[in-house]
Amino acid sequence: MQRILKTLDQFVSKLKSKGYDDAFLTASGFPGTLKESISKYLHDSLLGKEKGLADSFWLSTYVEWNGENKPRVTVDMKTAYHNGKFEVREMVVEHTDRYGQILNRKMLDGLSTHTLPDRKKAIAMVKEPAKQINTIRKRNKLW
Repeated sequence: MQRILKTLDQFVSKLKSKGYDDAFLTASGFPGTLKESISKYLHDSLLGKEKGLADSFWLSTYVEWNGENKPRVTVDMKTAYHNGKFEVREMVVEHTDRYGQILNRKMLDGLSTHTLPDRKKAIAMVKEPAKQINTIRKRNKLW
């Protein structure tokens, strides 16, 4: 168990270095910081309430949150414990409107924790650049 906790610390520091440092939800039921969330999941796995590290599990977080009634960007990462370390295998980035309807979605397969895009790149993948509005208008001459 000590070995798993040590690799968990390494995994958390890698994700934090890429900008993923907010609140997480592990396996749709364990909220908290990344380390707290995965630790709660591991605890319930030891008790037999969850599948555990034999299968992969999903980590979810907001990478852009501007309020309840605003559009947001979420990231879901399929994570596995393999060969003595935690690795992100897949990633789904979604830009949703204030009602939860998907505006844009990107799915990335064949990832590793090292090839995982950082937070800013993940946001840029699904958000369109703001369109510039031409503020110069021609005036019509009436005479």
